[in-house]
Amino acid sequence: MGSNTALARYVDSCVVQVPTGRVRGGSGFLVAPGKVLTCAHVLGPKNGSGHAITDRAEICWNGGFYAGSVRMVPSENSGKTLWDFPDLALISLDWPPEAHPYVPLSNELPDDHSLLYATGFKDIYGWDESELGGVWVNYDAPLSSSTNSWLALAEGEFAAGMSGGPILDPERGAICGILTTARKLGFPHGGLGTPATAIRSSFPEVWATEPPVEPRWSRLRAAVLPRERLIAEALRELRPYLRFIQMRCHDLYDRVFDGLRPLPDEPILTAEDLIREVADSLLPSEGPSPLDRLRKEVVASGPGFSSADRYGAEPSGKGGGIASSTDARTALIQIRLSTAGSDDQKLLPSIWTYRDVRRPPSMVYCDDKPSTIERIRERIRPVISKALQELVESGPGGAASEVEDVVLEFALPFDFLCKQEGAVDEWYLDKPFKKLGTQFPVVLRISDRSQDALLQCRRRWRTLQCQEPVAEWVSCRDTGDIGQFYAKFQNVADHTVLMLPHQPADPPGQFVLEAACEAGLPALVWHRRPCPEHLHGRPGVGSALLEHSNGDGDDLLAHPCTGDRLHEALKKWLANRSMRGLPRIVRELRAEAQAHGEGTEHHGRGLTLLWEDPTRPDPDSAVLAGPQGGLA
Repeated sequence: MGSNTALARYVDSCVVQVPTGRVRGGSGFLVAPGKVLTCAHVLGPKNGSGHAITDRAEICWNGGFYAGSVRMVPSENSGKTLWDFPDLALISLDWPPEAHPYVPLSNELPDDHSLLYATGFKDIYGWDESELGGVWVNYDAPLSSSTNSWLALAEGEFAAGMSGGPILDPERGAICGILTTARKLGFPHGGLGTPATAIRSSFPEVWATEPPVEPRWSRLRAAVLPRERLIAEALRELRPYLRFIQMRCHDLYDRVFDGLRPLPDEPILTAEDLIREVADSLLPSEGPSPLDRLRKEVVASGPGFSSADRYGAEPSGKGGGIASSTDARTALIQIRLSTAGSDDQKLLPSIWTYRDVRRPPSMVYCDDKPSTIERIRERIRPVISKALQELVESGPGGAASEVEDVVLEFALPFDFLCKQEGAVDEWYLDKPFKKLGTQFPVVLRISDRSQDALLQCRRRWRTLQCQEPVAEWVSCRDTGDIGQFYAKFQNVADHTVLMLPHQPADPPGQFVLEAACEAGLPALVWHRRPCPEHLHGRPGVGSALLEHSNGDGDDLLAHPCTGDRLHEALKKWLANRSMRGLPRIVRELRAEAQAHGEGTEHHGRGLTLLWEDPTRPDPDSAVLAGPQGGLA
């Protein structure tokens, strides 16, 4: 358990419930030996008007009930919706529980834009009872009038019954305020608190109480303060970059730890999550701390790269490693086909949508009955159509959708990459002439890549996003065994895109593809059509040409083969274009090839792109959201 979480649990142990009865009821907390602090309106009458009950009150703590005398400031409601400032009450217990815990008050306001913990008893919807529960909230700044000042809290849900609960400032290890009200009547999100400094004039005897000396509190406070101060300092320093950090949380996490530390069990969804996860890491025996490394990565990368760049939009900058706000405009649908037992010809399909590629996906379809890829194709057409409709028509929570482009990603077992069944870009949804590969950027990823290859793939992908990709061409004349190709690819630059202008299912291409995948290359382009002049040892055109050559193939080397022509055509097409946009470029080439008609040689025909982002939240480890649009 993190030290700040343990500190929050200690604060929870000091919270009491003020039962309803003659009074409105709510929460309070043990603030000194035999003393309970709460809000005045919590001890006010249920109807919210008239005189408050100022003499006696009862609280419930740890299963026992304790009564005491009451002092309130103000002592009655002036008739306004909110009680007048400071809205405080102190209960002095007649017979307090022995050796009960209590929490100290802070002498200072929390720093602007810091994270606080508010807790209290929440009413359970639909039940006539309450439960203790806290929430981490963002503190904006003091909300001031001409005479008073409140703590303005954002985003947290403050349910009925939490009024009077404590607000913890983990950076200082003390209670900085008391929860007073939601920001708007009947609206539970966001709230206001009375700062602890306002208690000084109302109840000086509480303020003068010595801080708790219980060893547990002292240990927790000693553990949390240095860490929380480091986090607060990092948040302040990185505040100009927070929007960009949130776009690339997983990528930055990998960078800080060089891809050697697995992602945490809980998803990293915000910049705050990332900073806290990094801060929780053990300090290295030498070198900079993880937080220092995060600062350097963020500042060095700077804004300039987005997921729209990854999937085909014009790049927003060559040096950036942190995404811009255009990420929300590119959604992704992953069609995942996994092997099913010993029958390697049948697969298990599932479909996932990434409305935002930085966050975990939602599952919209899953079938536990293995099927051939042909049957799967027919079965999932309406599911993909429905998923597209959901992404395009509405955004999260019913808001207007910002999606402008959708990438279709097929996660296939390696053995299916070169099979005709793997030509997923030629699938269609409703009309045969509307092939997926001409409508959308269609990319492949390997669903069964080995762990050691995945580790390299993650490192290479990060580099590929920060540096302009370079092409490494493999000619259809290149020969060698798989070990030679593997060793060669281990030494290519991490930002390399491997280009094969021929069918990888034929020697030597089959060795090239497997070696490249085992070496962790995340980006590969190849043609599904073979180079007929180099089908060595196979019947057909290639063998016939070899029979009429001089025996060593020198006459073929003097003339460009099909693979050579495709190579040159692709090089011309890519000239002066960034290969960061390969998914869109490949889609354009496929469309141009279809426009030329069947039977013609075109460098976009049968073009396949492996474009694997291993830093994106994966369905296998995602916290699953509910199906979008009710798809089953």
